[in-house]
Amino acid sequence: MAVDASEHAPLPEPSDRGRVVDQAATDRADERRRARESRRAAKLEARQRRAEARAAAVEAAASARRDAALAAAAERVDDETAAQESPEVAPHLDEVVVPSPEPEPEPEPEPEPEPELPAGDDERVEQALHVEDDDDLLPADRASTGASAGATTPAPELAPADDRPTPAPAPVAVTIPATPDDGIVEAPREPAVPLSRRLRPRGDGRGRRRLVVALAGLLGAVGLVCSVVLAFGALLVALDSTDGSVYDTVSGICDALVGPLRGAVSFSGENAAMKEALVAWGAGAIAYLVVGVVAQSLLRSTVED
Repeated sequence: MAVDASEHAPLPEPSDRGRVVDQAATDRADERRRARESRRAAKLEARQRRAEARAAAVEAAASARRDAALAAAAERVDDETAAQESPEVAPHLDEVVVPSPEPEPEPEPEPEPEPELPAGDDERVEQALHVEDDDDLLPADRASTGASAGATTPAPELAPADDRPTPAPAPVAVTIPATPDDGIVEAPREPAVPLSRRLRPRGDGRGRRRLVVALAGLLGAVGLVCSVVLAFGALLVALDSTDGSVYDTVSGICDALVGPLRGAVSFSGENAAMKEALVAWGAGAIAYLVVGVVAQSLLRSTVED
């Protein structure tokens, strides 16, 4: 019967087991330290790239400002040359302003080296590693990591406003004063508004217009009714229908409408009264019709004006 030699192998002493555990902890600490150093190196490299990008942006902005200053100086020289040829433009050369160069931002100081954490407590080391990892994450990953772990993350660094390139200054338009010899024709002016119309309240215009229109319609209707009544009375006289109560009523109304015109024309002989009534009532009918139409047209013309 074979006997396994491993069963009778001597067990490691307690001191050997302690050394094995310490070696494993040391290896884990070394791995964490190497990972932390690699992350720190990546972080320094990213910061160096950002610093180089900022320096490039500052240099581009300075170059743009130099180009703008050179362009403005060249434009000023052209304006001075044009002013020497045409002295009318000379008073307006002072309006051109050369943009002053903006101060360059100071370079960002180098980050200080971070102190190494003791490799005694694993939880503290892991927490420090998580905090350092947050700086290398994107904003979306940082938000998700902060929501899950419950840790606050620093805000992303923003480039200062002075690093952005400034736009080139807009060209300044030079105006030449007009002289009497230019022959410029002015646009026709609007007719002057009378003072009474300017002082007239705006709110009363519509009500006054309605009142005038109603008055014109009333005068036209009254003139038409009076003209019809007088014409009807003259028709009864012409037809010799003077008997009955209708003629008496119409004749009384016609005499009241005509008034003193009844005795303006007098006839003699047979049927003189009938002839006088016919002439007076016919002339009154025509007069009422004409006066009503003329008054209505005049009132409407004032409203339209």
